[in-house]
Amino acid sequence: MADLLIRLVAFETENPPGRDLAECAELLRAEMDRLGLGPEVLKPEPAGTLEDPRIVPGFVLAARAIEELTGLSFERAIQRELFEPCGMHDSTAHQTQAFLRRTAVGAFADAESGELRASPYFTLPESGAGAGATPIVTADDMLTFGQMHLAGGVAPNKNRVLSEVLTATMQEPTYDLGIPQAPPMGLGWWMFPIAGTTAPWHGGGSPGATSSFCILPEYDAAIVSFASGPGGTVLNDLLHSAVIEDISGRKVRPPLEIDPRSADPSFAGEYASFQKRMVVDKDGDALRVATRFELYDDEHREMLLGYTGSADLPPVTYTSVAPGQYAPEGATPELLSGFYGRLGLLATLPAAPGRRAGPHSGFRYIPKVG
Repeated sequence: MADLLIRLVAFETENPPGRDLAECAELLRAEMDRLGLGPEVLKPEPAGTLEDPRIVPGFVLAARAIEELTGLSFERAIQRELFEPCGMHDSTAHQTQAFLRRTAVGAFADAESGELRASPYFTLPESGAGAGATPIVTADDMLTFGQMHLAGGVAPNKNRVLSEVLTATMQEPTYDLGIPQAPPMGLGWWMFPIAGTTAPWHGGGSPGATSSFCILPEYDAAIVSFASGPGGTVLNDLLHSAVIEDISGRKVRPPLEIDPRSADPSFAGEYASFQKRMVVDKDGDALRVATRFELYDDEHREMLLGYTGSADLPPVTYTSVAPGQYAPEGATPELLSGFYGRLGLLATLPAAPGRRAGPHSGFRYIPKVG
């Protein structure tokens, strides 16, 4: 059970190797009951997807498990178990400590004037984020963290932080959907093929901002960036791609052959998963996608508005770039080549045994309901 739990939370899905989703849900329910956790585990979607947001996020469970095992709050545990031995001296999981120095915050464009305004939220609430969003780090400390992974778990200060076996296992693919917007998964890492090499990668950020972090084991290099405001994902991708091309001497290219087709009319309809609703309409040779979130209460509304700027996302028009694959209208091959650009691709997954038809984009699959 311990091995199952660690693998479960390490790559943030509810489907460890060799287990189907229904079985994992029951095992997870039992483990949560043992730990005294409250969120109910509902019946998950059938196999063939990466993540069902109705399941309590893996990083929340990971934080709770760490607290149980160490007897410390998550904020103190990560300081003792990671930041200090790794030599990440300017990192903290306490928001109040981060406020004591210059710290980047996110920004949104004002709906009327278009001018940037600072996000009203610094991070996700500590009570809800756990291991997912509370750590606040510097670029230097993230590079130190990357060097530790490149050195088989040994930090630049010579402290061993992770075992060599664990460090290598984290970079071994465990599951691959075979679509470009969902790269093979390691444990904690997304294993992106890029520029002829493999880059273990993970995204992040804060309300109104995004970050990007990867290592290049073949070249003993680590790259980290943070961008605030609209267009931050594009800026992160351009920075990472430029560095990867410079280091590797190879061009960063789109993860698929560009071969546009007409939009499939059967894909029009309504899709839903937990509080997310998506309506897809066929618009000529394109798909028009409108996304909204069903808000639970006023507190949920306040949090969502602070994190995304709106509960209803602007409609997006997608055009075909390959069979079953669509990209935001106007996206160039260069924009589709980076980490976030690939996540922005939308795959139209057909119905299959045990799985309803649905779009897959940004690591998320949403089943059809109408």
